[in-house]
Amino acid sequence: LHGEGFGPPVISPDGTITYSSGGTRCRGVGREGLAQLTPSGQVKMGVGKKGVIGGDFTALAAKPDGSVVALGLVPEGEYFGGRVIRVAPDGEVARSFGHHGATAIKLGGRWGDEPNALAVDGRGRIYVGGTFVGEKRRGMFVSRLRPDGRPEMDFGPHGRVFVAVPGPEPFDRGDLLGVVQDRAVGVG
Repeated sequence: LHGEGFGPPVISPDGTITYSSGGTRCRGVGREGLAQLTPSGQVKMGVGKKGVIGGDFTALAAKPDGSVVALGLVPEGEYFGGRVIRVAPDGEVARSFGHHGATAIKLGGRWGDEPNALAVDGRGRIYVGGTFVGEKRRGMFVSRLRPDGRPEMDFGPHGRVFVAVPGPEPFDRGDLLGVVQDRAVGVG
């Protein structure tokens, strides 16, 4: 169930299936969004508008409480930043998460700066990873959010960790983010 524009689904403890698409175009119109299915395969119409939360979502992760966090790309001029939302077990976007339902992931504003990975540890903390391209360095970053979506400013300098990686080309969507024994590890 993973292909171009369609991310791998997340299965909640109650069997709810959450899936997303990003960058999909049909007759020139964007068809991005997040949707949920019941364990029996019926679309949960209470999710978003007509069963879909619109947005270009690049990653999903299940939280221990049965909710799902989603990372979406947000255009910032000709580049991208990100936003993280939490979809409660009932399918509603949790407005108490972050700032009015979303946490912004701000990046430097260059081509190749893109949040594209998401993970949740056993304590419910959320890790957002991705790539960056600076004037003098390229590499990856990891930011950590509290379970309620607020940034953890004591994680690395200013709430995120940058790791420069030598090489002429920036990373692509194949970058991985994993959480191992309560520590974030980026793998290129």
